[in-house]
Amino acid sequence: MSTPRQGGGDARQGGGDARQRGIRTFRDLKMQLISLLPILALATTAFSSPVQPQRAAKVLSRRAVASDTISTTFQTLTTQLTAQETALQNALAQVDTSNATQVVQVVKPILEAIDDDINAAKSTLALRLRKRQTSDVDIDAIAQDIADAISALLSALSPLEDLIDELPILGSLLAPFLSPINIDLAIVLSGVALVLSGVLALVGDLLSALGGALSGLGLTSVTGLLGL
Repeated sequence: MSTPRQGGGDARQGGGDARQRGIRTFRDLKMQLISLLPILALATTAFSSPVQPQRAAKVLSRRAVASDTISTTFQTLTTQLTAQETALQNALAQVDTSNATQVVQVVKPILEAIDDDINAAKSTLALRLRKRQTSDVDIDAIAQDIADAISALLSALSPLEDLIDELPILGSLLAPFLSPINIDLAIVLSGVALVLSGVLALVGDLLSALGGALSGLGLTSVTGLLGL
């Protein structure tokens, strides 16, 4: 009779050891996952999602705010977008604008160049804003520079707005190229807003009449941030 009891004890002991090993394995796996969280967080910023602008903007918000840096960055962006406006107009003049396929072919590289300009601004801010220093920032001047850049973007894209009204299918064909512009500009704006509280409200006031046009081009993340 004692032998079965001993066997049962061994089984219980074996089961206990297995549970302990399972607990240790789970604990080790949990620690590995925790250690990977920073990498996973950085990786997610490369993908488009409704919360991406706010998440990615935190990278910018950890750097310093210098009034001249922010203003110069957006002034440069305005100049670049004005040049892209001319390029877009010239490209459209060379094709039959009633043909959606031709329009997409000539517009695609220019939209990609616009997104490159916005990403260059994002990189400039990420590199030059070292720590929070907001005491000497002229927030009204910065808001005006941001508004000027967004106005230049809208002016550059305005021929497309007219064409989309005439050819509704063009909106869906251009969406893959307009969407990155929307997301990347929203990231830039969110990054500045996180270190300059209230700046986007000022920008929104300056651009209050342009909300419909921006939304019509799919720049809804931008209009959402500006309260338009």
